[in-house]
Amino acid sequence: GGEAEHALALLRAEVEAAFAEAGELETHTDLDKGHGRIEERRTSVLRELDWLAHESIDRHCARNLPECDVFVALSGSGLNAGQAAARLGAHYVCDRGSAHIRAQHELLRDESRRWGGGFPGVDPRSIAKEEREYAVADRVTVPSQFARSTFVERGVPADKVRVIPYGVSLEKCQPVGAPPPD
Repeated sequence: GGEAEHALALLRAEVEAAFAEAGELETHTDLDKGHGRIEERRTSVLRELDWLAHESIDRHCARNLPECDVFVALSGSGLNAGQAAARLGAHYVCDRGSAHIRAQHELLRDESRRWGGGFPGVDPRSIAKEEREYAVADRVTVPSQFARSTFVERGVPADKVRVIPYGVSLEKCQPVGAPPPD
């Protein structure tokens, strides 16, 4: 009861503080979307909430981390807790379920253009935080050799990145179509 109420009160205070600090949501104008239109986007409330959620989880874990030998955190949510674990003598593993954050951003941007969709981009704060996580982690785990190659291409030491593949049912996972011709 009391602990959960306290946690919710802290979260509410953090949300209110984040929006008070944000004031006007930033506007981004992109002159070259590949289709000759000028587009203007406002940073979404969802982006702010996503950032706040990752930061809140990370800070909570850092404050409440028990003694451990190995600490594993999902990328984007473990920088502070991973550093706290290291101070306690634990190994920190950053689990990244995809390509390097910059490669992911580039792939999503390019595919969005190819398919004619809108892509607001990966939050620059998330990119910076994840790159710090990769640097301080003892290991980074990824699901494929492709994902591993995106880390090595961007300067993460090859011996730091380990592949732990996911399973898949090829009968259930089939292409749904082809992109429009260029």
